[in-house]
Amino acid sequence: MGRTRTSGITTDQCGGRIIKKEVLGKTIYRRLGAVTQEVAEQILAREVERIRLAREKGSRPRVTFREASVKYLKDEAPKLASCDDLAWHVELLDPFIGDLALEEVHDETLRPFKESRLKRDGVGMTTVNRSLEVVCAFRRT
Repeated sequence: MGRTRTSGITTDQCGGRIIKKEVLGKTIYRRLGAVTQEVAEQILAREVERIRLAREKGSRPRVTFREASVKYLKDEAPKLASCDDLAWHVELLDPFIGDLALEEVHDETLRPFKESRLKRDGVGMTTVNRSLEVVCAFRRT
């Protein structure tokens, strides 16, 4: 693995970036793939800031639905046969709740998604419920 100009960021044999760094007793490890050095540095800085804030304020970091879904799809979905279905549901949900923190996702924030799927797309409630099951799975992680 090659070293880069920032401590904790390395490149693998294929040229992908990897973050591996310990900050305030917490380990940050993430395979970023083919991203630029600047993007890798921004991600590392964001993670360091989250850990620092969590230590200072004693709070959990804010995790958006989009971040949770990406993590879930990377970690859990390869073990599942329905990986493509999960990704499809995430694509449907993302415009409606992607930027919301997981704590902010509830019936009222999901109402526009439900109405859009039922009226615009003409699907049944069972189909909408399949997408809502995905939301529940991400909230458990």
